[in-house]
Amino acid sequence: MQRVGDIVKRQIMARKKGKKQVLIDNPEVRKAREMQYRRELQAITKAVSVEIDKFLASHADLLQSSPIQAADAQVQDAYQYPPANIMAALSAGLKSIFGLFTGAPAKQKAEKTAKTMVEGVDRDNADQMTEELKKASGTAKKPALPVDPLGHLTQIDLARIIRNEDLEAVLSIKTAENVALIKTIPANMLAQVESAVLRNMTGQLPGGLNAEIARINGGAMKRAKLIARDQTQKTNAAITQVRNQNLGITEYVWLAHHDDRTRPSHRANDGKTFSWDKPPKETGHPGRDINCRCGSKAILNFDQWG
Repeated sequence: MQRVGDIVKRQIMARKKGKKQVLIDNPEVRKAREMQYRRELQAITKAVSVEIDKFLASHADLLQSSPIQAADAQVQDAYQYPPANIMAALSAGLKSIFGLFTGAPAKQKAEKTAKTMVEGVDRDNADQMTEELKKASGTAKKPALPVDPLGHLTQIDLARIIRNEDLEAVLSIKTAENVALIKTIPANMLAQVESAVLRNMTGQLPGGLNAEIARINGGAMKRAKLIARDQTQKTNAAITQVRNQNLGITEYVWLAHHDDRTRPSHRANDGKTFSWDKPPKETGHPGRDINCRCGSKAILNFDQWG
């Protein structure tokens, strides 16, 4: 975005005379944003588990049927399916639950939940980027006045420009991706429940159905947590790249976390310079790999700006 680059360039280059480049921190995901999204996803997960519990209670008589074993123990599959009428009744019950989470109201909720997260991450990203550029340009403590004839930067103008960047495409893509992920929550849970019911009725679930349902619910809650952490990071990473490139920033320095949770390939990137146009082959850009916590510093290269 030429206007942003021109305005910021004049301010920063004037203040950093003698330097060829300046590094500024790229935005990070605010923990509160991740936690908000996690609560939303886990609320959906909990709603599905409540419906599953209702289903199990209402079909208790069918579910308590004794396992039916084949007479020939030498047969590879030594278990027979329960009578068709029982399976039909159980399948209908599970389909009714699935319908609750795939209809128009559920779709609208998924879209609203995803859009709220993506737009929130975008606002946080814009605010942080604005502050970093204000610090670099020396305007952080200046009064909010209009841009003067020489193009000197003010707080209000920079914030307005940053937030009005053309990010519709990336925001739309990230929203659609998260809507799709939200829809997988009930689908995955119900598929697992259906499998557990069948295995229980054919004697292939030694631990019992209740224990398996508890495992499924617990796993779904953990997955909701993972989605929230992973997708807020991925959304922020995608927005950061576009926002950097709109500012005329072509390169960044990789920042890795120095702990045992960091992948060796990500740790190896720490401190190295990469181009937005050429992501590292093994890792992609920071925040793009699943559950990646890495960040970056944007390189404001005066030679390129000049």
